[in-house]
Amino acid sequence: MNNNTNIKKENNLNNLNNKIEKNNNKIEEEKNDEIKKEEKKEIEQDDEEEEEEEQEDNEKEEDEKEEKSNENLNNEIINNYQTILTNSIKKAEKEIEEAYDRISYLKEKLIESKKGQSCSSVKLSEKEINMVLDKAYPILKNEPSMLELEPPIYICGDIHGQFYDLLRVFDILKYPPESKFLFLGDYVDRGKKSLECILLLLCLKIKYPSNIYLLRGNHECEEINRAYGFFDECKRKVSIKIYKQFCNLFNILPITALIGYKILCMHGGLSYELKDKSIKKNS
Repeated sequence: MNNNTNIKKENNLNNLNNKIEKNNNKIEEEKNDEIKKEEKKEIEQDDEEEEEEEQEDNEKEEDEKEEKSNENLNNEIINNYQTILTNSIKKAEKEIEEAYDRISYLKEKLIESKKGQSCSSVKLSEKEINMVLDKAYPILKNEPSMLELEPPIYICGDIHGQFYDLLRVFDILKYPPESKFLFLGDYVDRGKKSLECILLLLCLKIKYPSNIYLLRGNHECEEINRAYGFFDECKRKVSIKIYKQFCNLFNILPITALIGYKILCMHGGLSYELKDKSIKKNS
């Protein structure tokens, strides 16, 4: 009986030990599983970090490439702009040089017409006249209404289309820039060569702006020169459009000049409405 009891106890003890061992094995397996999970998680985290770092490196590399590309593009744009600007300046300088050469030619052409002494001896195209007007306009527009000039200077009165008389004046007194001139207006009307007179004077003004000055007379006014010949001459020789452009230029001519702060020059004299006899310099 005792033997059976001992055997039974021993079996129970063995079963208990087996259970404990199984339980320990299970715990060990779970622990190993946890360790493997942690290791796997760490590996995954490391992989993610590596991917993130690689992605950051790639993005940084892309940004650097884009920045360099933009920099190259900007440099290319700047270089192209500088090239265009340089070419534009060179082109403008060439056009100005050609324009002045052309104006010199027109001036000589007008002067040489004296040999022919005929109304048809000077033939300037509308394009040539436009060029003279375009070049003269900004020069005259930048001058004040009252010019302040220093002697020595020749003062010339009405020309009124007498082209050969104008040429004779220059022949005797020398052309600019050898001599300095102030003309008091009335370049057009009455005479047969108003166009030649005003064009020669404008050519000289363009070439030598500080050696010849042109004041406005009463015939440099549309209401007057439309009735006294200049309108008809422009219409006959060139076009009404050119006449209008001349009138626009006449509107900006200076009206008076003061020489050496002593001699006051103008076309028509002082108005009776002028009460203040002192001369005030415009600021």
